[in-house]
Amino acid sequence: MELEELSRIRGINASTVLSRQVAPLGTEYQVSLDALRGMKTIRLSNREITLPGLERHTPLILQTLAEFKDKKKRNVQPLMYAKADDIVIEPLRPEQFSAGAAPTILDNWIQAGLVAGETPVLPSVTQVADAATVITCDDDELFIFTDFIEMKPNITITAIQGEIDGSLYNSLEMRLAMIASDLQMFELDYPWIADINFDIDAKVEYAGDSELTPFGVHICLGKLIAGIT
Repeated sequence: MELEELSRIRGINASTVLSRQVAPLGTEYQVSLDALRGMKTIRLSNREITLPGLERHTPLILQTLAEFKDKKKRNVQPLMYAKADDIVIEPLRPEQFSAGAAPTILDNWIQAGLVAGETPVLPSVTQVADAATVITCDDDELFIFTDFIEMKPNITITAIQGEIDGSLYNSLEMRLAMIASDLQMFELDYPWIADINFDIDAKVEYAGDSELTPFGVHICLGKLIAGIT
């Protein structure tokens, strides 16, 4: 997202656009805010942690949702009750990033045996081998990336770079990720918001395994809610 687009979205009054009542749950704004509160919390065995990027950029995410609603002229519904033509906001998960690949070869976030160099994150290694160079967004969806967490205890990946909607952003150093338990949390300075396509790659500095997991939200019409396979 370029600065001009960011400036435009920052000017949206999300609570006004998302003012329709979703009885008996409150307004669309309240329903969406409740959903985001759940998405930004990670429960470990002994405590809870909050995703810093998703927390900091909650107002911007709601403004982006409001703009999406204004464009699509559809109602926002909780994920649990949404129909095919309703708008939903849901957390990121692997099944949303098929890029046309068959479900049988769709990767999760685990990458084993990485060697020093550059590695694809989205599209995944399997998808790149299958000739996918970018993940193309459907006209009725957008993706917002706010945080990345390395689930493996050993630091293998030390930088990340995104090409979002055709704009290649400068690479971001991940060495200063916040360590919480064995999780290394990296917050993007500003969200990557994609509604056309995206390609995310990472720098592998030390050979080994990685489970670098993106966090953020998927905003889409209900027909694009991914299944569990």
